[in-house]
Amino acid sequence: MLEDTFKFLTLCVTTQPRCYPDHQRLAILALLCRVSLDRNLRKQPLIDLQQLLLVLLEGIQKWEETLPELCTSLGYVSQHHHNMVAVVRCFPDTITRGR
Repeated sequence: MLEDTFKFLTLCVTTQPRCYPDHQRLAILALLCRVSLDRNLRKQPLIDLQQLLLVLLEGIQKWEETLPELCTSLGYVSQHHHNMVAVVRCFPDTITRGR
């Protein structure tokens, strides 16, 4: 059921990107990262969550202003280092790796 919620939010953000200004995107990102720390969710792949996080990040307009706020808000998600690693792993890897 939670995957359906992620898919619906992805659809909303994708079809109406201007309805979500940067500060709202940051709030949604922080909330989703906090939700991802639930023990029951850690045991399953969260591809839909990763897609939603990517869509939210790609829609940020003012990166210079928003990036420090994003880092600060993610720092408040959890103080435990294992949780911070789990939060970082939620974000999709968009780097192209070549050999």
